[in-house]
Amino acid sequence: MNTSDKELTPKESLLLISSMIESTKTSISDKSHFFLLWGWATMVGCLLQYFLLAIVHYKHHYYAWFVTPIALLFHVIFIYKYERHERVKTFISEANRYVWVIIGFSYMALAFVFVKIGWQYCFPFYILLYGIGTYISGSLLNFSYSLCVEKKLTPW
Repeated sequence: MNTSDKELTPKESLLLISSMIESTKTSISDKSHFFLLWGWATMVGCLLQYFLLAIVHYKHHYYAWFVTPIALLFHVIFIYKYERHERVKTFISEANRYVWVIIGFSYMALAFVFVKIGWQYCFPFYILLYGIGTYISGSLLNFSYSLCVEKKLTPW
């Protein structure tokens, strides 16, 4: 510890932690377009695959998921633009980043597995990972439905 650093009282420590959480919540709400992007990409992929499979009876209906690389391109562009203006990095925002990076790698690893065993089993696993990531992100931020009601927001 540096000699110029000041010892914090327990109350000051709690205030500092609370302000960091609030700062991260604001940062996450500023980055809500990431969640919206992947939510829309998932919905488009699901609907397009259903259309190709059930209505058109196209043999390669899973091609609908090529929407994912397009969403990934937009995601990278958003990250590049955001990180140029990011001033503060908190533990929670870094933890959230690591969660989504590992989930992204898990998606890619599962793609190699499903090439071997068949794509008919992939959807539950991908949705499970998506749900886990969303739950962890919400838990890191202490997000609750009551928070939405308090700020007069809708969670959907």
